[in-house]
Amino acid sequence: MNFQTIIFKGVSAIVALIAVLFLAGCSKNEITVANAGSKPWHGIEVSAGGHVFVIETLEAGAFKTFDFDSMHEAGGFISVSREGKKQEQAFGYYTPNLTSEVALILGDHTDGIEVVDMESTVQTIENLVAEKSKERYAARRHLQVLGQELASENPKKAPTFSEGKNPDKRH
Repeated sequence: MNFQTIIFKGVSAIVALIAVLFLAGCSKNEITVANAGSKPWHGIEVSAGGHVFVIETLEAGAFKTFDFDSMHEAGGFISVSREGKKQEQAFGYYTPNLTSEVALILGDHTDGIEVVDMESTVQTIENLVAEKSKERYAARRHLQVLGQELASENPKKAPTFSEGKNPDKRH
């Protein structure tokens, strides 16, 4: 081996090491918490990859995005509350060398937080929130029509629902 070959191999190894370190340092994660409901959510706490993110209040239709590098391996966890009801849910898994892009969508009901892998969808967070909001209003309208039909069949026993009211509560 001559001197130039040794230098070339040494420089190649250094360049490869720098590239590996650079790529390992570029693994960003993104978590978006979105409110697709009609009321604000309070006391939102998200933990993932060794970080804890807090949102005091998330208004209806709003969303908040957190970009971060994982400090260590850990699963994701969200805790939220509204009207005195607390909900918690685990999601995802975060490591220092892999990326993840997740949306956590909160709705009007506390029966689940929808977890969307944003890397596997072409929709934006704005489109997802708008779509979920439309679903909420469509369901309310279907309940109103059903209530009106029941009221016309048996006016003494059928519940009625009025616009803007919670369809879960009878009047």
